[in-house]
Amino acid sequence: MNSWEILLSKESLKFLNKNHIEQGIVTDAIRLALRKFSGEDVNIDLKKLNPPYEDYFRIRRGRMRITFAIDFDTRTIDVAETNWRGSSYK
Repeated sequence: MNSWEILLSKESLKFLNKNHIEQGIVTDAIRLALRKFSGEDVNIDLKKLNPPYEDYFRIRRGRMRITFAIDFDTRTIDVAETNWRGSSYK
């Protein structure tokens, strides 16, 4: 099985460093999302976003939101934003 490449944006890294949150929390959530995409029954709050963000998904992890795009052809995941609930989608 080929591995996936998870790319965090500069803004996501800045948010994680500023709030002393480990990158592993984001990558673990993304791995759960991948398991859900493959058909497994996992407990994750995953939602496809509406326009103008129709190419993105979001994961709700407590108060934190992780917004990402996934490319199944190149097996890459681009984490566009990681932020608190009230500051996301702006």
